Amino acid sequence: MNIQRPYLKKASFDPNRFVLIFEDMPENEFFSIHTSLLLEECILLKKVLTGLVEENLYLKNKLSENLQKGFSGTHLEKFEHIQNQLIQNDHFFNALGKDTHELEVLLQRNLSEDQFVHKVLRDKVHGLKHKIIEGESSLTGLKRDFDACFQ
Repeated sequence: MNIQRPYLKKASFDPNRFVLIFEDMPENEFFSIHTSLLLEECILLKKVLTGLVEENLYLKNKLSENLQKGFSGTHLEKFEHIQNQLIQNDHFFNALGKDTHELEVLLQRNLSEDQFVHKVLRDKVHGLKHKIIEGESSLTGLKRDFDACFQ
């Protein structure tokens, strides 16, 4: 998506914040451009989420393969914990996928000319981002547990 930015005067990058400075821009154009950026971020989050779902599925398949090969009874509780976490991740990622899709639809409608609605949409995108980071962190910890059990 190529966005014309005639009023963009300066852009600076900070790892914690992306700052755009606009001068003499009508408020509705600002919201329209910012909504487009939020939509792009939402689409990117959807791709990240798809990768996490695939990784979770890979771990479930790998766990199943390893359990079919046989295992010692001492690791049974760890395997059960890993399996339960993978199932919880499935539910968590599916819920995030639905939220992401709903938010993407709202952003595509471009209803954010109202400042309050725009703020709510922005906060929802940021909230989704933090939940996806949370899910990614959980999956990373689970992979560590998984690797420890099967080495």
